[in-house]
Amino acid sequence: MMSGEAEPAVAPLQLPRLMSIGEAAAYFNRTTRTMSRWIADGALSVVRVGGGKFVLVDEVQDLISEQIAHRSLGRARLGAGKSSRPQPSTQ
Repeated sequence: MMSGEAEPAVAPLQLPRLMSIGEAAAYFNRTTRTMSRWIADGALSVVRVGGGKFVLVDEVQDLISEQIAHRSLGRARLGAGKSSRPQPSTQ
């Protein structure tokens, strides 16, 4: 490269956003044991950084979106005029 020419700009590395298992449990209002089960079942991936375990924020958001869509479809099948009581949450 000739002197006086600017170095080409390099885009910064985009790292995935992470949340701890405890943060994910609080986000879902579940226990860390439930989060570990979801990881074991493949619903969430785990990323190990140092000594900690983390999940990808994008995966958590996708899982929530899937749950919302699933519930919406279930209510649509109930038909008009029927009760749409909230389902009990499981821990």
